Amino acid sequence: MAAGDVRVGDVGVILEVQFVDTSAVAVDISTGTTLQIRLTRPNGITLTKTATFSATGVDGKIRYTSVAADFNVAGTYQIQGRAVWATGANDKSTALGTLVCEAAPV
Repeated sequence: MAAGDVRVGDVGVILEVQFVDTSAVAVDISTGTTLQIRLTRPNGITLTKTATFSATGVDGKIRYTSVAADFNVAGTYQIQGRAVWATGANDKSTALGTLVCEAAPV
């Protein structure tokens, strides 16, 4: 997502992350039971959001659609995905990504 795509107060923004291995190959997370996207605001507050598979999870992609108040501070947000299995084994996280949220127009 390019800078300027998100503004304070935006809703319906689709945040999608992909789990990949060290060779940048998609990791199959289709058997994950808990899917989350962590969104850390510029002020350090972290929101943990329930995510869904973008498709089947075989491609390693999960997504979350923002709601009111998710983007309430202008600045750089950090985004990270997390997948957990019922056994608690093999928890996986994506690399940290960033997203710039601009101030709402006056």
